[in-house]
Amino acid sequence: MSFPVATKQGQVLLGGKTADVVVSNFGSHVLLCLSHFHKFGNLVLVTKETVANSNHTYTIKTILGNDNEMLQVLSRGIAELVHKDPATPPSLLLALAIDQQLSPAVLKEVIDALEKFGINKPEL
Repeated sequence: MSFPVATKQGQVLLGGKTADVVVSNFGSHVLLCLSHFHKFGNLVLVTKETVANSNHTYTIKTILGNDNEMLQVLSRGIAELVHKDPATPPSLLLALAIDQQLSPAVLKEVIDALEKFGINKPEL
């Protein structure tokens, strides 16, 4: 791994409020922090695995915080966005502290905001 670590940081608008985004590629893992509170919040590890016929599956494990279905769906959606670049490491650590109740509309808003931010760009 070379230093400094490739990092992209900025802000996105979620639910009318500014949220901080930091994405760091450590070579073997990608760390993505998304927070309205300047704190880590829930920590979720998402691992991409290739199965037969080049299909992919994701293992989602909540390391710290509340585990629920909407958090897992959001984590998978973010992982799919990050892994659009095939050179991305298979492990993704998410730190999510969002000041909104997770719902399908919020999930779409988060994914759209992160895509617009450019978290899946190869330069990271």
